[in-house]
Amino acid sequence: MDEWFFEEQGKKYGPIALTVLQKLVKNGRVTPATPVREGRTGPWVQAADSAADLFPGHAVEQAAVGVDENVYRVAPVFGTPVDAGDESDSSEDWVHAKLDTSDYALHSQDTAHDFSGRSRALPSELAADLVPKSGVPKELKELLASDEKVIYLERPSITVLYVRLAMTCGWGLVVCLAIGLAGSESLLMRLILIVVSSLAFITLPGYLCYLDWANRIYAVTSSRLFLRWGVLDRRIRIAPVRNVQMISINTGVVDRWLNLNTVRFYTAANAGYLDVGGTSLQFRWIDSRKAVRAFGTAASCIGG
Repeated sequence: MDEWFFEEQGKKYGPIALTVLQKLVKNGRVTPATPVREGRTGPWVQAADSAADLFPGHAVEQAAVGVDENVYRVAPVFGTPVDAGDESDSSEDWVHAKLDTSDYALHSQDTAHDFSGRSRALPSELAADLVPKSGVPKELKELLASDEKVIYLERPSITVLYVRLAMTCGWGLVVCLAIGLAGSESLLMRLILIVVSSLAFITLPGYLCYLDWANRIYAVTSSRLFLRWGVLDRRIRIAPVRNVQMISINTGVVDRWLNLNTVRFYTAANAGYLDVGGTSLQFRWIDSRKAVRAFGTAASCIGG
């Protein structure tokens, strides 16, 4: 079975796939002397001496590696310890971890709330994928720390706006025609009623749909999640990446037709998991793959 574990600064992480371990070698997080283990019962050895040949041609003297068998699984349920010897796959956190371990952080127990935006530096190979701060809305830019990098910045899909405008215009046109035909017998008055009612039932609702779309911003930085929304009043919700306990991806009937999803990031609360009105951030009408990958990148930047 392709399962690997490694130790970093006295903490143990895993299981992860070999491809993930190779990425950690590439970005320098795993060094030739880093203790690694293949499988749940294999011996701990230095990375340069492992069977995976992570460092070809690099000779390192073998040394006994003392380890604590309390290992944490790689999962988006940060801060929840899971014994590596537990083979049960029925738990919810393990099911979520199976989505794609390459896109999630290797994170040990840490439940401290931190809204400061502090994080590790991003790997150099990801620098080209960062969003320039010049493109960040003013309200969000003022909340960013000086060293906080923007990894993901999106609005809902433009397709959703087109669909909502088409539906608004369709229903508005029906209402306007009904008002015009039920009005005065004078043709001129009927035309006036149709024009006036179109302002109330087509133009105004259409403009509100556009404002709702334009003001809704989703952002993932190197340490935090941001959600901005609102038409008449602007609201912003912020959650530290380290406090996210679960990710839920929902695809409705219309969303499936448009190839879009709704992604919910849940944080811990005394009353359990709450919906968007409580302690979750809801990214609606987006490509979930981009958002989840951005979250995984951000989680990997959080200091242990």
